[in-house]
Amino acid sequence: FTLFLFLGIALAAFYATQPDSPKFQRSDEVFATFIVQKMPVGMVGLMLAAVLSAAMSTLSSSLNSSAGAVVNDFLKDVGTERTQLRLSRVLTIVFGVLQTGLAIAAIQLERSVIDNALSIAGFSSGILVGVFALGVLTKRVGQVSAMIGMLQGTMVLCMVKFWTPIAWPWYAPIGAAATISFGLIASIAFDSERDATSSAVR
Repeated sequence: FTLFLFLGIALAAFYATQPDSPKFQRSDEVFATFIVQKMPVGMVGLMLAAVLSAAMSTLSSSLNSSAGAVVNDFLKDVGTERTQLRLSRVLTIVFGVLQTGLAIAAIQLERSVIDNALSIAGFSSGILVGVFALGVLTKRVGQVSAMIGMLQGTMVLCMVKFWTPIAWPWYAPIGAAATISFGLIASIAFDSERDATSSAVR
């Protein structure tokens, strides 16, 4: 990820020093334009092959993971192993069609695909980090309190996303802080009552 960010900074610095640099409509165009216009012929082929290889490895792993998760979580008791193998292949095709449709629809987005993908990752990763911290760093937070923290963290991130100009790198820390805070607050009410009930039963 650091290399990815360094590449963007290097491209920005390069085109900032070029008086005849093209006017890019979207940031997605910068790297492709640099490859086509500034690299020698042999390097263009190697770079395009590297880009396609990275994209294919990422897509293939996500397709297999999605199909495997559906089969293991929802279709594990359906038919024999051969039937489940066929279902996983069909689901791989279905997820592939969905990803292709999303890629075509992403052309209409105002922001770059990278920005949108990292924004979504910031949503999920911040909430997951918050729940993980509640489970590891505290002993009094139960399942109900953790779920309340997740829901409240999601609501806070939605408000930040649609009602504030805060950039996506802040989504993860904000989501984690909100999840932890609301989870701890909920534990005061729900988990204290649970502990009192357990003590009375004993």
